[in-house]
Amino acid sequence: MGVAASRIAVDDARLDLATVEGERFGVVVGSAFGGLQTLETQIQSMNEKGPGAVSPFAVPMLLSNLISGVIALENGAKGTLSSTLPPSLPPSLPPSLPQPVP
Repeated sequence: MGVAASRIAVDDARLDLATVEGERFGVVVGSAFGGLQTLETQIQSMNEKGPGAVSPFAVPMLLSNLISGVIALENGAKGTLSSTLPPSLPPSLPPSLPQPVP
């Protein structure tokens, strides 16, 4: 979905990638998290079936900055490459803050 969104963004901006200097073109992608469900599933598989049950794709699926690299390669971006993640929440939030819905 990230690659598709980048294509839409380039089209919406009417950006002609053939005229853009790669060194002046970067990619920054924001993500809510880096595959927490994948991490949980893979840990459960390892605990139940052993290390051989862990998918060889587990690490790439956990890398939150992987999509930034793919988008950069597809578009010829050679400038800044980054991804942003929100800071981790403490295990228990103070009562004054909105509480997550279980």
